[in-house]
Amino acid sequence: MLNMQFSHFLDLFAIPFGYVMQGLNFICRGNYLLSLLLFALVVKLLTLPFAIKQQKNQIKGAMLRPKMMLIEKKYAGRNDRPTLQKKQQEMMELQQKEGFSPLSGCFPLLIQFPIIIALYRIIRMPLKYVCSLADAVIVNLYNTLNPEAVVEKLGKIPGNAQIEMIGQLRQNPALLEGTGISVDKLPNFNIFGGIDLGLTPTFKPDIRINLWLIAIPVLCAVLSYLSMWVSRKLNDTGMNGANAAASDPSQKASMTIMNLMMPLMSGWIAFVTPGAVGVYWVYTSLLAIVQTVILAKVMPLPRYTDEEIREIQRAMKNQKSNPNRGIVGTSVDENGKPKSLHYIDDDDEY
Repeated sequence: MLNMQFSHFLDLFAIPFGYVMQGLNFICRGNYLLSLLLFALVVKLLTLPFAIKQQKNQIKGAMLRPKMMLIEKKYAGRNDRPTLQKKQQEMMELQQKEGFSPLSGCFPLLIQFPIIIALYRIIRMPLKYVCSLADAVIVNLYNTLNPEAVVEKLGKIPGNAQIEMIGQLRQNPALLEGTGISVDKLPNFNIFGGIDLGLTPTFKPDIRINLWLIAIPVLCAVLSYLSMWVSRKLNDTGMNGANAAASDPSQKASMTIMNLMMPLMSGWIAFVTPGAVGVYWVYTSLLAIVQTVILAKVMPLPRYTDEEIREIQRAMKNQKSNPNRGIVGTSVDENGKPKSLHYIDDDDEY
């Protein structure tokens, strides 16, 4: 096994996973399609603790939601700055009291982000991370295969070129002499007797269209949308209809755009990159669906009936009420309009 060279700060994450990919490629005897599946499974298992932590955070948020709905109801219709600040303050105090942090669900994602970027490098650069060729050797091979492209000064080649180069090197095995590897050590991108996952999907008229390659971006988009849909469906607490924020037209429009843009972006990335990259994202989406289903069964979010929500809110009212104050104020004025916090006190009724 050759030693990889650090040439980018992401190699701190990529090189360890690169050795994992090397081992999987050896076990699968060069079958890159199967290696990618096992690699995606290894990554899911390694990031499982983050997913569990995020699920626990969602459970805390769901348990807190009835009380937050009560605060939203209290300040419904009041949009002046002092009122909104008071509403935000009460929300934060409630979250701190219950030990819930909205940002804690984002922290696992932030930790995973550099790892995900590094994994993307591994998939796109198999000559470096699977075959352990030095960057200078890869650049020389690229210049030999593409005489019109000179990249010695830059010391790097186009992003997806390494996947495409493997097919060219199989046709020109003599170029591997002196590199320390033989042609049988190269990842095999051919599946089903002729589909080359090293190629990029295209509709160009001068290139024969491979319908299997075209299907990969479509699968990426569909499975990305399905993964998001399954997550929403299984993690729905049943309170979205009563949530004022969820019924807000602008927020609903934003959610709809996000639900459409994310799958479309996934499909576009798979369309402009070699098929092997798209296959990896297909595997990732499938495993994400399986993970979501398992976590939702093992650690389900609480679901409240209308009566349970009212009971929680009544208990919260009793905690806030002060029997020595007598009748508390009202949240509307004599004309029936919501009052601002300029004119009401902290004990305004819910």
